[in-house]
Amino acid sequence: MHGVWRLFFDAQFLHAYKHGIVIQCGDGVLRRIYPRIFTYSADYPERVLVATIRDLGGCPCPLCLVKKHVVNQLGTAHDRLNIRTNRRVDDDERQKKVASARRFLYVTGAAVGNNSGEHFLKPQSLVPTENAFSIFDRLEGINFNFFEIFAVDLMHEVELGVWKSLFIHLIRIMHAAGVNIVNDFNQRFRKIGNFGRATIRSFAGTNVTDMKNFAARNFENVLQCIIPCFEGLLPEPHNTNILRLLYIIARWHGLAKLRLHTESTLHLLDLTTTALGREIRHFASQTCLAFETKETPKEYAARTRRKTKRQAMLKTVTGSSKVPSKPDTGRKPREFNTNTFKIHSLGHYVETIQRLGTTDSYSTQIGETCHRDLKRFYATGSKTASFVKEAALAHRRKSNLKEIEQKAGSKGLRRRIQPTRRRRKIRALTSAPADDPLPPNLPHNHHHIGTNKNHWVDLTHFIEENRDDPAVSDTFASELHNHILGRLTGREFDGEEGNFTDNERAGLIIYKNRLYKHAHLRCNYTTYDVRREQDIINPRIPSRSFIMVSAAAGTHPFWYARVLSIFHIEVIHTAFGISDPKRMEVLWVRWMGEDPDHVGNDRKCRLHRVGYVPNTPGQGAFGFLDPAVVIRGSHLIPSFEFGYTEDLLDRSHWWDDEEMGDFTNYYVNPFVDRDMLMRYIGEGVGHRAEGSAASPTSLAEHADSLEKSQLATPQELQQLQTIPTASNRDSTADDIDDQDSESARGSDSEHHCTDSNQSEDSASESEDSEGVDEPEPYGETDDEDDDIEDGGVGENFVY
Repeated sequence: MHGVWRLFFDAQFLHAYKHGIVIQCGDGVLRRIYPRIFTYSADYPERVLVATIRDLGGCPCPLCLVKKHVVNQLGTAHDRLNIRTNRRVDDDERQKKVASARRFLYVTGAAVGNNSGEHFLKPQSLVPTENAFSIFDRLEGINFNFFEIFAVDLMHEVELGVWKSLFIHLIRIMHAAGVNIVNDFNQRFRKIGNFGRATIRSFAGTNVTDMKNFAARNFENVLQCIIPCFEGLLPEPHNTNILRLLYIIARWHGLAKLRLHTESTLHLLDLTTTALGREIRHFASQTCLAFETKETPKEYAARTRRKTKRQAMLKTVTGSSKVPSKPDTGRKPREFNTNTFKIHSLGHYVETIQRLGTTDSYSTQIGETCHRDLKRFYATGSKTASFVKEAALAHRRKSNLKEIEQKAGSKGLRRRIQPTRRRRKIRALTSAPADDPLPPNLPHNHHHIGTNKNHWVDLTHFIEENRDDPAVSDTFASELHNHILGRLTGREFDGEEGNFTDNERAGLIIYKNRLYKHAHLRCNYTTYDVRREQDIINPRIPSRSFIMVSAAAGTHPFWYARVLSIFHIEVIHTAFGISDPKRMEVLWVRWMGEDPDHVGNDRKCRLHRVGYVPNTPGQGAFGFLDPAVVIRGSHLIPSFEFGYTEDLLDRSHWWDDEEMGDFTNYYVNPFVDRDMLMRYIGEGVGHRAEGSAASPTSLAEHADSLEKSQLATPQELQQLQTIPTASNRDSTADDIDDQDSESARGSDSEHHCTDSNQSEDSASESEDSEGVDEPEPYGETDDEDDDIEDGGVGENFVY
């Protein structure tokens, strides 16, 4: 490998590296360009080759000189000090050690592994290979340490590394606890639908524990959705400990993948790294020892296949029909290994992001996706030893066809593909109900609903047809009129429809008494890193039908609802000067409220739990909503532990399940994407303009939460206190004991949720009854903090 690099680093390249090269740029200006090597993204086996160190040697890290026996001390003071002070450096001392070892091997003829050579190499796990990148350090005036170009590899180290190994061991624990637990776990995952544009892919029709054809994105989706699926499968305290570990690693993963960092988010990532290391060690020393874990059926089958293949090869080589082999003892015991380089590498992420930028800039995922082409060629080839030649020919044909298509496109010709019979059949079965296709809309528009009027329903007929359904009450029409009148009068959104008299409602005319139905709502929003993004709300798909709006009252920053129908109406109201039909877009929603028996926050390391508002008089379980107040779609996962209930709503067409009823509770998933995570953390730059509801938790509140949950040391909190924060609001009073919260759980009928629209006074009364202690505000508010909140002054952004 280094011989190939030396061919690139010839005299001409080194001259350009030192003195630059004059290039005429696209704007016609001559500029002197200096080529530089900033990052080298690769998985661990390739990195150790480039770094010229031993694979999993005594010092396995390419970035620091940590010893192998302490790589599991992630987040400890010793590990932090080692990462900061004991870094690898390509200095004269290292190069002299390699040169001395090479003299013993190639001049004196000593054997590889001889004590004389190992004396120079073994302390730092070096190898007797001259590194091609050391040539830059020899240039006058150039200070180049090639160890600093190695970037962290989130895909291989986390998604296919730490998280994959942890997930596999959780499967072993479930197998040790009982086969039914594994079946329940798979069944729960199959009920989670897709969300976003390939953000969460549906798990329907698959067994997650089999991990068939799983790529990094599949493991990421499992991590984002696993907490509600794992809840209640194991006895206490293992259930609580594992859920806490899953919460922290999901939070760490979300922070590490941010495309925009500030000093605040980097410190949060640093504290979360400390918490993650502590929880991993606790999991290995406490939870894992409570179960006799063995190989999973998949691991056992793979080992058996390898053994059979190895015996067949020995028979071919020896020519004997009998090859001695050890008897099969069944599934072997397996333990969770924490002494791995990948766990240690998590401690380098904060420093690497500060030095090289966000992880998306040097992700290996882009290069790994190129493997798909070769795999496609393999599937269409003979799958024999001639695969390389066949793949080369297929790639050449593909390139030629692409070139022909580009030439035809330049002449205005377009290739028309006639769909096959099978594809036409699939398209007919999976096509959406008749609705006008949404054309591209302007990104500055908040939302977009179709303009088609072909699919309508008469309001009076709709009420009569669903009179026996409790979701459509006798006040459906009057509530719709109140909603429209409230919008016409400019009434601020507070979750209520407003109270108008019969005479006022009589002045409002719904033109032709029709509701024009639509299938989709496109909602545009600005992400935390100031990019444009869009959610598609689809009432026919449960996982895509939930929305979030800014809370007008209560302690939680958002209210949640399920969209039951999307329609527009045309209204006439002469008192407001509307003599011609005016189009107004409306969402018919079913409101959700917070579960009073559950506290979810970072302090408890638990997700927020909500549920449908009971359909009782005065609760406002159903209502209407202006699409303009929708922030974006929300990913809610059913709380499978509590199952279904019929107590929230009598038998209805709008049940979650036509036979079982509604899910008793749902969990709010803040880890579904990075924008959603930042909305709950409150540090999103692109969310500043959305008000306090988009910034529910300040950095000081996070520090208080971490202190309460013992995730940070007092020294770390003291350091955190000096950081400028986006806001310094008082911490929310929600420190309820876990024991009190768990004892409050009863039967399914007891898990009804309070109305989302309840006042702040009622919420505080509920907290007082539970004996909540109000924490003191963390830090003091000063003028600098106010400047930061208004304009972001003082924050260093890392892209």
